[in-house]
Amino acid sequence: MNIAVHIAFFYLENRLKYMTQILGNLSEIAAEHDVSVYVYTNKTFSPNQSFDRIKLKPIYVNFPKIPFAKKFQRFLPHSIKKYIDPYYLTWIHRKVVKDMIDDYDVQIYLEDDIGFTIETLQYWLTYKSICIENGYNLGFLRVELDERSGRWYCTDITELPDRVIELGGRLFAYFPGVYSAFWIYDREELKRFAATGRWVEHREPIRAAAAVGWHGRDLGMYKGTIVPVNKVEENTYVVSNESRVHHLPNNYIGHHLFCREEFPLRFKIG
Repeated sequence: MNIAVHIAFFYLENRLKYMTQILGNLSEIAAEHDVSVYVYTNKTFSPNQSFDRIKLKPIYVNFPKIPFAKKFQRFLPHSIKKYIDPYYLTWIHRKVVKDMIDDYDVQIYLEDDIGFTIETLQYWLTYKSICIENGYNLGFLRVELDERSGRWYCTDITELPDRVIELGGRLFAYFPGVYSAFWIYDREELKRFAATGRWVEHREPIRAAAAVGWHGRDLGMYKGTIVPVNKVEENTYVVSNESRVHHLPNNYIGHHLFCREEFPLRFKIG
């Protein structure tokens, strides 16, 4: 399988370790698939080690330093802001993806601290078709590790699932909204997405919106996002362990709003 991965990396020395870990994960995938990694960055950088299996293709983007830019740029239209606001680095990949949409079987956009692994890819391959055929988006749960307790927590879950559906003999929970900081689509889904007027539509918040993809609740493409679950007791369900993707910095642990629900997420309906 031919895979393109797109990562926006605004260079910060203390975040280079996450890029190195991501490239290591992608190198494991490249043992089984053909993987090209496009890194959109404002500065030349070198990973802390060599990754010969993947085709690393940096794309350098310059954002000029303009005095007092932060004070006035919020009043500017997107057509101007995208040239001076570094947050728009996260949207540069959209033109590249569209231009080479026929060149890859699968394309992925990752934020620069998401631990996408070979297990994540296999999870998507297992469930994506049945979800698409029924009008749903397959969900991933972003998780963080509390290193003090050794427990994992769901980074972004603020609403528990309110219903469970069955597709092809498998149970899935419907999530009102879930953010995973990346998207993954096959060629056919990408073509449908790119053909809409929403492909290069800059939305707020700029960085997060780029990683939502086509499954944002406000875009109306899918019926909703679902995650496979197992029934463990009457009216009690637990999400599949395969659905997790690690937010590498673990910087929401202890937050008053995020990382409140332990993973694997366990919930009751009815």
